[in-house]
Amino acid sequence: MTGVRSGTRRSARRWWWTVHKWGGLLLAAVFALIGLSGTTLVIEDGLDRLIHPRRYAVTGEGHQSYARYLATARTVAQPGERAANIVRSVGTGPLTVTLVSRSAGAARRLVYLDPATARVLDVATPAGGVMRLVHRLHGSLLVPVIGRTIVGWVGLALALSCLSGLVLWWPRSGGVRRALSWRRGAGVAANLHRLAGAGIALPLLVLALTGAWISFPNVAAALSGEDRTRGAARLAGMLAPPLARPALKIDAVVARARPLAPAAPLRTIILPTERSADWTLAYDTQPMLTVAVADDSGVAARGLVLGSVAGDSSVGQIVRRVHDGTGMGRVWNGVIALAGLAPTLFGITGVALWWRRRVTRDASRPA
Repeated sequence: MTGVRSGTRRSARRWWWTVHKWGGLLLAAVFALIGLSGTTLVIEDGLDRLIHPRRYAVTGEGHQSYARYLATARTVAQPGERAANIVRSVGTGPLTVTLVSRSAGAARRLVYLDPATARVLDVATPAGGVMRLVHRLHGSLLVPVIGRTIVGWVGLALALSCLSGLVLWWPRSGGVRRALSWRRGAGVAANLHRLAGAGIALPLLVLALTGAWISFPNVAAALSGEDRTRGAARLAGMLAPPLARPALKIDAVVARARPLAPAAPLRTIILPTERSADWTLAYDTQPMLTVAVADDSGVAARGLVLGSVAGDSSVGQIVRRVHDGTGMGRVWNGVIALAGLAPTLFGITGVALWWRRRVTRDASRPA
């Protein structure tokens, strides 16, 4: 009986080994691309400060009226462009005004303003540049139409690789302490692969599964019971062309909404659109509180919590926050950044181990 169990364990281990080895070898490059692009997105703000320092050349923490911010942004607007929203930075940073053209498919432009003086710091098109390419690479591997689905399946494959790695690493004797020690004679590649894998496998597994969840929105909606039509309708309203002349002044809107969020910092103001004639104000709370102000009557009411594009469920919001680190603190964002680097390390060390074993096997064969 003991022999049967031992044989079964060996067979299971060989299966896990085969899955881990060939899954890693065949998908190493794709794992690395998605991981590195994910790390880049987590540190996007820091990279943007390095690449575009003038956007962050603010002069202090002062504040002008929102009407002045809009007026300044309109001085650099192109014919037909309208202000769609205003976003304040968390901490010290610029305030941005998004300009949108009424023509279909037109690119948006961001106007960076100094909050203290309302001076224009920079004007940029978010749809272009290196970071936009990184976003597309991470979300679709630059593959049109089916790219998002491919990324979802890659996420599931990465999750299986993490799980198989944990099974193979799990100590059968000697305890966890011995399993986490540097083994003499095993080589640098083997030790790095084993120890780094043991340390980062669980966070990487979480990121792989949450990424797959985001990549399969219909499946996610079915599993969580969320109503995708509500989220899609709200998103369509927000993306519609802004009204040319809202009835209310923006500072009056802020004042009407303030009693519903007296202590929360205001982060975003979405102007009324041709599809939804309400102002939407989002505050820096967890979950994010929104207040809707009717442009015709001026009546303010607490709105929905802003969630993911996929819908309004708390599950969808949590999954997206865990995956991209929004509002999760520096520690988790640091873990995400390290986890994104891990597939590259595993790919290099894994290929090195496979090649070394192959060379050793060929050398041991009789001539």
